[in-house]
Amino acid sequence: KVISRISLDHLKSVSVGPVPAKAIEEFLPDMKCGELLYGVEDVENSGVKHGGIRYDKHQKTRFITIGFLEDIKGQDVLVDAVKGLSDVIRTQCEFYIVGHDKTLFGERIHKESEEFPEIIFTGSVSRGEIHRLLEASDVLICPSRQDSMPTVVAEAMMHFVPCIVSDAVGTASYIRDGRDSFLFQSGNAQKLAEKITWCVCSRDRLKHIGKLARKLYETYF
Repeated sequence: KVISRISLDHLKSVSVGPVPAKAIEEFLPDMKCGELLYGVEDVENSGVKHGGIRYDKHQKTRFITIGFLEDIKGQDVLVDAVKGLSDVIRTQCEFYIVGHDKTLFGERIHKESEEFPEIIFTGSVSRGEIHRLLEASDVLICPSRQDSMPTVVAEAMMHFVPCIVSDAVGTASYIRDGRDSFLFQSGNAQKLAEKITWCVCSRDRLKHIGKLARKLYETYF
């Protein structure tokens, strides 16, 4: 009701990606909405300039997800996807779950992961540690059920790390699936498991995809 009483004559709106833009369109269909993406500063002396993605065919493929452990961030979808992997694929992986986990949701995820040593919880870490972990990872997973434009995806791309992103995440609109990163249906653990399996079986292609992810970062973020 308040919004309906606001004059739009001299009002301009901009949106951080397509998710909030859809909300503006729903409530204010007559308002023109532009785009205003944030910028993520390139990290100096981080290995980024030299293609810093870790790649060693003799090591496990390292996946990482970063964010406060809560339902909307979808870490439970990731855990379900890990459970759905074949033993052959899962034992070739490491899954780092980074973020504050002292919550009821976090306790539940910990309990559900007890039988899977491939899942590693770090708890909260510093910004510097986040960059170090990204540089040491092969793929970032963003399983959020909804997220307008998570900075961690842009940061991963900055580090030449390809991403597996839920289609409910704003960044999905800029990704070319299978080319510069990957998309899966929000909340669908089976589809996420399929993307993880592809990354493990096609690990030799991740370095090239990571370079294209870096270009996506340079173009938009």
